[in-house]
Amino acid sequence: MTMPAVRIPGYVAGTWDIDPVHPHIGFMAQHLMVSKVRRHFEKFQAQIVTAEDPLRSWANAAVEVNSVTAGNQTRDDHLRSDPNQRVDRRHAAAGSPDSGLFLG
Repeated sequence: MTMPAVRIPGYVAGTWDIDPVHPHIGFMAQHLMVSKVRRHFEKFQAQIVTAEDPLRSWANAAVEVNSVTAGNQTRDDHLRSDPNQRVDRRHAAAGSPDSGLFLG
């Protein structure tokens, strides 16, 4: 049995690129269970595709992994030099509904 398409008044199907000036893509981690460590990515792209049937809409996003920053040069240098991070080898991370998250 096929579900009928959902109808939303004023809904517009289309493709939109995320304006890189306004959004913030970041994360927070607990450091030694004492303090919160926050980082964000300075370079990224994202796109939202709204389908005629809203239930078939999707989004795609990619970040440049080596653009991660803490806003503190000493911490940034440490993060990028950590052999466990290897951000020099992982230039981009991207995800979509079909592919999941992958590192390039």
